[in-house]
Amino acid sequence: MKFERIYCHRPNKLIGSFIEVQIEENDFPYVVDLLPTAQSHIIYFFSDVKHEIKINNKSFFNKGLVISGQSYRSYQFIPKKPVRVFVANFSATTLHKVLGKQMSSITDSHIPLSEFCNEFYEQINPLFNPDKTAKEIALDFESLMYDLPKIDNKNVNYVDIAVDLIHQKKGRITVDELLEFLTISQKNLEIQFKKIVGLTPLKYIKLYRFWHLMKAYESNKIDFNQALEFYNYYDLSHFNRDFKLFMKIKPSEYVKRDNFLIRKYLTI
Repeated sequence: MKFERIYCHRPNKLIGSFIEVQIEENDFPYVVDLLPTAQSHIIYFFSDVKHEIKINNKSFFNKGLVISGQSYRSYQFIPKKPVRVFVANFSATTLHKVLGKQMSSITDSHIPLSEFCNEFYEQINPLFNPDKTAKEIALDFESLMYDLPKIDNKNVNYVDIAVDLIHQKKGRITVDELLEFLTISQKNLEIQFKKIVGLTPLKYIKLYRFWHLMKAYESNKIDFNQALEFYNYYDLSHFNRDFKLFMKIKPSEYVKRDNFLIRKYLTI
């Protein structure tokens, strides 16, 4: 397997990074559990066959351009043959700003981009020339994203502030604490957050906290015992419940697995 991460040419709040993964013949049979990163994604499968993503026991089969909404739990990638996959990782509010769509409609989904927003599909599909390198595609994608018009209103601004606070606190914050910084009711925040991001504020907080914990663990900055206190877990039982909620396995099972792809996209 080959893995490459490409960072944006200039810092921005639209795109987190780009990833290219190449699954090769000697990787098969191949099934991998992926941890959601609290982002939405545009994915391109350079393939003539459809590949499987399984979320909550529901399978999505896709090739070409795919849009991926937020997911709350780990999901499986099951390629059917060797494949090159390019992924654009977007900040939580980016796709709503660009597409003007309700992101909760594609939560826990991987669907053809042409079905969700054909106009955007027509704009970006020409970027994916198989003769281009990942870095060339990423640079063209980044330039196109800067030039697109974007929604900017008070509800988007409220959600942007909330997301920034969650990130600054590494998920160690409550919804009540978020509201101290916002002139918006809890009910309205929950409605707008789910519409713009795809998850409720509470689910996003819990997911981001766990994602950040796993990032620290896979970067060898912290072990699971240290994580209990730093990430505000009451006790080991509380941590184990969250771990199984997000990863669908126990921590003791996780450490015995080959987590190459998760480790790569969490630590690079």
